[in-house]
Amino acid sequence: NLKFITDSGHHFMITMPPTLKLYRELIDKNKESIINNIDCKLPGRLIYCKKVEVNPYGFRMNAHVFYNQTKAADNATAFYDRLKAMEDDLQKMDTVPPKGSIYHEYYTIADNNGVLTFSQKKEAIKQTLSRCGFFVIAETVFSKSSEEILECYADRDSIEKSFDDLKNEIDMDRIRCSRDETANGKMFVAFISLIFLSRLRQQLTSY
Repeated sequence: NLKFITDSGHHFMITMPPTLKLYRELIDKNKESIINNIDCKLPGRLIYCKKVEVNPYGFRMNAHVFYNQTKAADNATAFYDRLKAMEDDLQKMDTVPPKGSIYHEYYTIADNNGVLTFSQKKEAIKQTLSRCGFFVIAETVFSKSSEEILECYADRDSIEKSFDDLKNEIDMDRIRCSRDETANGKMFVAFISLIFLSRLRQQLTSY
């Protein structure tokens, strides 16, 4: 899909999913040169970044490897909670979970005469922890800096959240109006409500 977009003369900006092999390779290759490197720090933020040009799919693109120092600890805490939940699940199981399940990624699991046993895969856990706080944005704009790319992506995220608020918090998933005038009036009130909701959320998160 991305190659089709590029071949059609368009540009894109997208976050790489953590399950992608290229995502893990980019982080593992560049993390040592990013963390706490003053040359990689974005102005006014505890975020570091290194821009790398790659060509894995038949076209050039920039991969911005970001490291958020604040989120690294939160990601690690969430990962440990996830490991604890998986161990709780394994302790309740009578049979080995199917191959390919998430349990096998972090645990060596065996059935010893009807008794399920498991042990942590230390290296796999260590690798995942070493990637905490990282995320990668790929783009073919080429003219923007890493800071500008991050700001553009943050703006897009806020727009998506606003649409989510309209659908769920303000209950505008369906307009349910039979007249255009009523629909227009309902959309106007919903838009004003969204302004108030966004402002309230902004004020709450500033404390």
